[in-house]
Amino acid sequence: PSRIGSPIVNVSVPVSSLVYNVGGLQHNTSYSLDVIAVNTAGQGIAQKSSPVRTLALLAQQTIPAAQSISASAKSAYNVLVNWQVTNDSFIQNFVLKQENGSQSQQVCCNGLPTSFDSTNLAPYTLYNFTLLAKLRNGGEKELGTTQVQTKEAAPSQPTGIQQVSVTKSSISLMWQPPTFPNGVIAHYSILSDFQPIGVVGVGVASSTTYTLSSLDSFRTYNLQIRAATSGGSLEGPPSNLLSFTTLEGTPGKPPTPQVSAVNISALSVTWQPPTQAKGVIKFYELQYAMAQADGSCPSPTEKADFVFSNNEERHTLLTGLASGARYCAWIRVNNSKEYSPWSDVGVRTTSAAYQPPPCPATLPPVQTNPGNSGGVSTEPDGNIPSTRETEPGRILTEQVAGNSSSDSSCSSGVIILAVLGIIAGILACLLVAMFIQNKHKIAQRRSRRRRSTKRPKAQMSLMAVAPIGTVDMVEPSSKPPSAWPGPSAQVNNIASTPLSNGLEMAEAVEPEDEVPNYLEPFDANNLKAAAESQPDYERETSNQFLVNHNAES
Repeated sequence: PSRIGSPIVNVSVPVSSLVYNVGGLQHNTSYSLDVIAVNTAGQGIAQKSSPVRTLALLAQQTIPAAQSISASAKSAYNVLVNWQVTNDSFIQNFVLKQENGSQSQQVCCNGLPTSFDSTNLAPYTLYNFTLLAKLRNGGEKELGTTQVQTKEAAPSQPTGIQQVSVTKSSISLMWQPPTFPNGVIAHYSILSDFQPIGVVGVGVASSTTYTLSSLDSFRTYNLQIRAATSGGSLEGPPSNLLSFTTLEGTPGKPPTPQVSAVNISALSVTWQPPTQAKGVIKFYELQYAMAQADGSCPSPTEKADFVFSNNEERHTLLTGLASGARYCAWIRVNNSKEYSPWSDVGVRTTSAAYQPPPCPATLPPVQTNPGNSGGVSTEPDGNIPSTRETEPGRILTEQVAGNSSSDSSCSSGVIILAVLGIIAGILACLLVAMFIQNKHKIAQRRSRRRRSTKRPKAQMSLMAVAPIGTVDMVEPSSKPPSAWPGPSAQVNNIASTPLSNGLEMAEAVEPEDEVPNYLEPFDANNLKAAAESQPDYERETSNQFLVNHNAES
């Protein structure tokens, strides 16, 4: 390059570079530049440029300066930067640089604004803002810097929640702080089933362990941890769920048992489980005692009278008790850890045994009127009391007036017992009569069955002797014969049936259910004697008839 009108200055430029900055020039001076390629053979033809003038120096009073620059956090994610500049006529545009630790970026600007709203920032983070001015002569000037921290936001959820230890009424927890606190953690909230039950570290929560106490025994809890910033007004999302169950504790007191009288020596006891079992009920214990002389119940002891498993019915029967006595009953339960307190006492009196009214030692004498020949007693005033006749020739006198209430109740009781005894005797007689009658009917039915099976054999025996004697088919006589008639016997209900060879044979007809009346007057001994006086053949037949007759009878 050379200044117009001055000697030429040659500058060698490496072949690898096509750009070269020429320095050491004078301001506000015109220069011309020629580029010539050179190789081992020599120089080429020069390429001339148009004249170029360097810039003139600016006066000190024309350099722009920032009167003020400031930044304010509008939220956890937004910052507003403001500035004012003098002598901006030589400024081409502003440049605003934003720095966050090692991260730096140009965020502004086109033209000459006086503010910029920076967004999408990180909560609770410190930012540096630097304002630069691009001058019209190609220069650059820094106008000012400022710092600002964004506001707090709700933190992220705590992590790593776990239980350290568990008792019947407490649990110890530990967890890790939020990955993004987004501010100063003011406190941690303990949630059970999404409801707060405890707060950790009011003000500045640096601890990440806590023990929850006063919990219910044998209860399942679902716990979560939630962090809060900005004085506790901004709470983050809850942590993952932690489920645990406290250990078994002392069961609550069972309800008062229900006691009712069954009879003079037994009571029925029914009970219910406690509303707060605080564990798995293993068994129930029952204790009972007779009330003291003044009617009050004694205190229950540690020894139980009965033990019932939880699988059994919650009911029992107390037997062998004294009649008309007042009894007290208590119930308690046991889980795998402890006993419950004894329930409130249940009281009931057994039924009293029946006590008949006392009879007087001596009955008052019966006053007899000497003028009354019938032996009827009279009252002192001469009136005849009411009477009722019991047996012929005997009069039972009932006193209507003048007796005491105890005499009247005693006599009434005796009469009632006598009437009940008579009724019981009548019922017993009726039962015996019904039994005998039923037995007689059974015997009759059996006899009829035997006749229906044996009688045809007897008739066939009579048939067998038909060739010797003559069987006449006649109507039965209204009176039975006095002796055995012999071979020419009269047979009842004989019919003739024609045979295939032209002969006729007598056929037995099934007898009726009842025995004919003309056989009833027969005497078995007379019939046997008459049969023995006949010839052997006839006697054999008669004996057969006698046997059948006896079977029918």
